[in-house]
Amino acid sequence: MESMVERFVRYTSINTRSNEESTTIPSTQTQVDFATNVLVPDLKAIGLDEVIYNRENGFVIGTLNANTDEKAPAIGFIAHMDTADYNAENIKPRIVENYDGSDICLNEEHQIYTRRADLIYGREVCEVSVKDQYYNMYDIIKDNMECVNVAKAAMEKAGITPICDPIRGGTDGSKISFMGIPTPNIFTGVENLHGRHEFACIDDMKKAVEIIVNIVNIEK
Repeated sequence: MESMVERFVRYTSINTRSNEESTTIPSTQTQVDFATNVLVPDLKAIGLDEVIYNRENGFVIGTLNANTDEKAPAIGFIAHMDTADYNAENIKPRIVENYDGSDICLNEEHQIYTRRADLIYGREVCEVSVKDQYYNMYDIIKDNMECVNVAKAAMEKAGITPICDPIRGGTDGSKISFMGIPTPNIFTGVENLHGRHEFACIDDMKKAVEIIVNIVNIEK
């Protein structure tokens, strides 16, 4: 079976760039193609049932049936498939083994590097435009802490000390929480999200997978 890392590298090489000026859902046809030609077959291949692509909202949905007769609450795991507004054509993902914190050469011929400072701090100069788009999910989750407590227990079981910070913007969890389904965020192993210096740590990604499995197995 394909490993998590192999699947991730395959996915990241596929163009799923979003378009904030688009009026369609999803915002680009490449996301539709990825959903119907890649995600749907992959979810079926790993054993999920009722796998569908909803053309009205661009969601791919699959069900993993319970393996117990005991009554237990349903759990949903949500991720989005679009990538930020940067070049997404001819992407060739690289794994930097045993990264030592030094600059990473991306193209020796043209002397293109990802600098250590970029990975830590991102760009030195930025322009900020603020608009009211997301709300603080804590306003909803504070009265529905079971999902947070389960996630914390799953992290502790994986040997991680949870850090719980109420956050406001940049997350689908905020909008979904205000629609009536408390949806806290858990880490995925990705840093510098939605930027040109975004990267993922494989060890952290594996821990994230372990935590998802723990969440399913935590006794309610």
